[in-house]
Amino acid sequence: MSLSKEVRQQTKHMRTPFLEQHAKDFNVPATALAAGMESYYRSALNTLINARLTGVRGALFPNMHIQVPTRIVYITGLKVRRPPLCS
Repeated sequence: MSLSKEVRQQTKHMRTPFLEQHAKDFNVPATALAAGMESYYRSALNTLINARLTGVRGALFPNMHIQVPTRIVYITGLKVRRPPLCS
């Protein structure tokens, strides 16, 4: 048996599917703020990359009234979805 298969076999019992992982308590407002800031960063970066690749300059922050709330709900929702860590 190869080394990688052996390691995979031995660590199989330590793997937990994503939605079954336990989350620690977290600060919802801080997470929402970070998700909002990340949304603006990603939007600006994607616009600059697209402008460089295509040569067409677009709006720096397009559709932010849709992107920001969607991203905040998505990120905080995933963290809230996981059950709290059992003691």
